[in-house]
Parts: sequence; C-alpha cells; structure tokens
Amino acid sequence: GGLSVLEEEKKDIPLSFDDEVVRAIEHKDKVKLRFYMESMCPGCKIFTYMVLKALMGNDEVRNMVDLEVVPFGNGQLYTDDSFTCQHGPGECVGNKLIACMQHHYPITDQHKTGFLPAMACLAQSDDDPELAAAQCCVKGKISYDVVRQCAYGHEGDQLALKAAKDTYALDPPHQWSPWITLNHVPVLHSAWDLLPSICEAYTGPRGGICRRALHRVKGKGDQSGLSQRRQVDGSGAGYSVCELGSLDDDVQMPY
Repeated sequence: GGLSVLEEEKKDIPLSFDDEVVRAIEHKDKVKLRFYMESMCPGCKIFTYMVLKALMGNDEVRNMVDLEVVPFGNGQLYTDDSFTCQHGPGECVGNKLIACMQHHYPITDQHKTGFLPAMACLAQSDDDPELAAAQCCVKGKISYDVVRQCAYGHEGDQLALKAAKDTYALDPPHQWSPWITLNHVPVLHSAWDLLPSICEAYTGPRGGICRRALHRVKGKGDQSGLSQRRQVDGSGAGYSVCELGSLDDDVQMPY
C-alpha cells in the first residue's frame, strides 16, 4: 500500500505557481491603497511628498500596503478613447511619466521604494514634470531613458488610457484630486492622516506602528501631525485640492 517511486518523486516536487498567483497569495492581507491623482495639482503634489512618501518609507507600513498610483485625476475621457488633462498637455506628459515610472519600477520586496522617490522628487519640484523628470530619475535611481521611451511612446499612451478608464470606473466617483481609497472605499478627509485607517483595514498581524497610531486616535493624543492637516502653505486653511472642472488650484478641503 506504499507510494510508487513516481508518486514519491511527485511528492517532493514543489508546486509551480504563476508569478501573479504568488503575488496574490503573498499580498492577500495587504490593504489596497489607490491614489487617484494628477501630476500638476498642488494638493496631489503635497500628498505625495508629505503623506505617501513618509508612509511607504516605513518598512512596517509598506508590508501592509499594496499601493497603486492612478495618474489621471480630473481629466476628461472621451468616447473615442482620447483624453485631456485638467492642467493642460504638460500634465498629460507628467501623468504618463508617473505611470511609466510605476510600471517599470514597481515597489517589490527586492526594490522596496521602487518608483516612489522619483515621483516624490517630481512632486517637490517647482518645474513642470517634463523638465524635472531626468533629474528626478537620477535622484530616484531609476533609468530616465526607460521612463522617457515609455512615456513618449505607445506604452505611455496605453498606461495613460488605463489610468483614465480606472478613474472613470470609480464607484462612487471621485469628487476631487487627490482622491484616496482603501480597499476601494474612499477615505475622504481622513486622507491626510491615513495610517490609522490603513491599520484598521489590515487583517494581518499588526506591529508597533499600528498600536501607536490606533492608540493616538482612540485617546486623541498627539494631534500635532497630519491628523490636524498641517497648514502646508501657511494659510492655516488646511490642504488644497483640485476640484472637478476647475482650474482653481487653491480650493480648500471642505471640512
């Protein structure tokens, strides 16, 4: 009644999974963080370098999160699959640059920060993304040639169209940019103090950073940080967002 030689050999052969399946298994507990943005919106730029960069720079947080940046924001998508961007053609180029950075340099266990340092550099630059891209790729340790070839070619067009369609498919629709969802649920005004929401949504074992974040929220302890939506521009009115159909970049978050 023992196993045949062939069956014994089969028993020792590890199962072979497609890479995507392995990724799905490894990421099953991860919170799906989606950042719907546009490259020249001041509020999106601020969120990128003040919130997202800090969060994803922490190993503990990064292990809880499956991040996807969707660079389209308040653009217009037409029935023939053409589109325009809220802040003009330069923003369309910037969106493609970000999409290509993410596509070619994703965040992985081997490359823990991926495209994010280069994207944060774009966000912190006063130059248009097209002018800042080469320097930011060098700073982010990714290849500008790879990103440029993608952004100005067919691949960039396809990535930009996907971002547009993904944004239009949002349910409920986004109301402004930056628009953040966790597991497909909009976080609205909690975007600027995102860590407690990530910790609450995470179903895996939580570490010290979550215990501290949830304790702070529960006890209304340290309120000096992002939970108070620090006045980035000195106006004291909170963070600005870009509203649909508006080129006014100084619309305040509706608290």
